[in-house]
Amino acid sequence: MKLIIYNIIVVVVQATSDNSGPPPPPDQNRPPLVPIDDNLWVILVIGLVFGVYIAYKKMQAIHKAA
Repeated sequence: MKLIIYNIIVVVVQATSDNSGPPPPPDQNRPPLVPIDDNLWVILVIGLVFGVYIAYKKMQAIHKAA
């Protein structure tokens, strides 16, 4: 119970503290973002191959059942 009261007090004190200052600048050492458009064709080819595989398996199941 004491721990819960202590946590509530800490949250209230932090919420009411005066943080008068601008936020820190963003980190300049992070790598540049990589767009997905560069390798979009790879994703499309993988999707196409997977679709053909699924269609082939369904056709095999249909012909095997008949």
